Amino acid sequence: MKLAIVGATGNTGLSLAQQAAEKGHEVVAIMRNTSKFTIQHEKIKVLEGNLLSVESLTEHFQGCDAVMSCVGAHTMRNVSIYSESVRIITEAMKKTGISRFVGVTSWCTTDNPNDRGPFVLEWILKPTILKSALADMAVMEKHLRESCSDIKYTVVRPPELTNMPITDKQIKVETERLHVPGGSTKIARADLARFMLMCLETEEYNGKMVSVAV
Repeated sequence: MKLAIVGATGNTGLSLAQQAAEKGHEVVAIMRNTSKFTIQHEKIKVLEGNLLSVESLTEHFQGCDAVMSCVGAHTMRNVSIYSESVRIITEAMKKTGISRFVGVTSWCTTDNPNDRGPFVLEWILKPTILKSALADMAVMEKHLRESCSDIKYTVVRPPELTNMPITDKQIKVETERLHVPGGSTKIARADLARFMLMCLETEEYNGKMVSVAV
């Protein structure tokens, strides 16, 4: 497959691009500053593009089979990058006829008294440090649910991300839940990337929000 990856300069995006190329996929890595992309591989094409420009993304999405987003916020205050980028990305996808999207948010993006996550996340981090980011992720998820019926999207919700090496552990998945009960509250970015690529191999998670853990 030919994959467009946005947010490719972060550690999750770098791992996703590397693993995709090693699996034989053709990768188009799109970013504002190409000097921040540290991988060289014959299967990876690095392009300078504006994540918040439909015209820029439309140009780079041409001929791709799927778009994968590892967009992340650089600050935890006044976060809007998730909701802003998903609107631009999905508009560019529609213009180029791409119907498959895999993106990342987090555990516990919304409130559900019947599906509470870990205490520290729900009652300490969510109302304070992560308040703005999680709220914006929820807007991203809502946009996909309500405005993207023509897109086969999968939103992957991980717990806290680490830079540990990839493992061969089975990924635990809870479809349409806000967390994974009993799952580890941390996951390696490399394992998250591994699962994102697995999503391309099945239709099981099309149109779904899935929480993951190891």
